[in-house]
Amino acid sequence: MGNKSFIDLLFILLLGTFVMLSESLRVGAIETAPADVGGGGAVVDDPGSARVVVVNRETLSLEDEPMPGVDRLVAELGADEFVLLTPGRKDVVHQRVMEVWAELDRRGVEVKLAVQPADESPRGQTGGRG
Repeated sequence: MGNKSFIDLLFILLLGTFVMLSESLRVGAIETAPADVGGGGAVVDDPGSARVVVVNRETLSLEDEPMPGVDRLVAELGADEFVLLTPGRKDVVHQRVMEVWAELDRRGVEVKLAVQPADESPRGQTGGRG
């Protein structure tokens, strides 16, 4: 019993990997509805209460106004407003957008993910860096 075979060791390591992955992934954390290619997206019931927040690599912009951080951004929002969160450039990684989404959600702000059409110039860009 003291000697384990190599295959038993690999099996134990494989099961350990599955357990670690299942603990680290948050499945079902975001409600999503797949969009049809070339189709529209979700319809906003009250567009007047939506505020567009553009996420760049190191900065945020609210309606084309640079924000120093999430604290200032939350202070600028009204009680009945929600955020449409969109990446500002192609090189903004998904993780950065989701970090901002999680931080806003943690502070009780209603957040919806959005994208801008490719033929429009991205909003919220200042300078050469994203």
